[in-house]
Amino acid sequence: MASHHWKGNVRELENFVQRLAVLSTGKLLRREEVARELAKADGAPDLSTAPLEQVIEERIREFVGRLGKAIESEDDLHGYFLRQMEKPLIKIVLEATGGNQVKAAAILGINRNTLRKKLSSLSLLPGKGTSR
Repeated sequence: MASHHWKGNVRELENFVQRLAVLSTGKLLRREEVARELAKADGAPDLSTAPLEQVIEERIREFVGRLGKAIESEDDLHGYFLRQMEKPLIKIVLEATGGNQVKAAAILGINRNTLRKKLSSLSLLPGKGTSR
């Protein structure tokens, strides 16, 4: 909150704190609640209800922003992001199918052998959907 630019100074800050107090789900304000409301104040989209593509875009934007100039030294950013997306997707689908690889492969739209290779390369236990 201290680093946020308060256009309306004290009044805007006061309104923000009052809104937080009203919207809070507990006795204490959680960091996530403050961050979400600050993002709304900045005009950022509410990622809790945004389409998946928009959520992913915002997260990638944050990540790339943190890299700054170091992004020029990255040599497989595309592969990195694909792995980061693929592992939880496969894990969740395997959990949803009770570890049935044939069903999971069908849902994912890939061949069962391809799924098995991905399980190995992503360090997922076959049929369990959990990390080794």
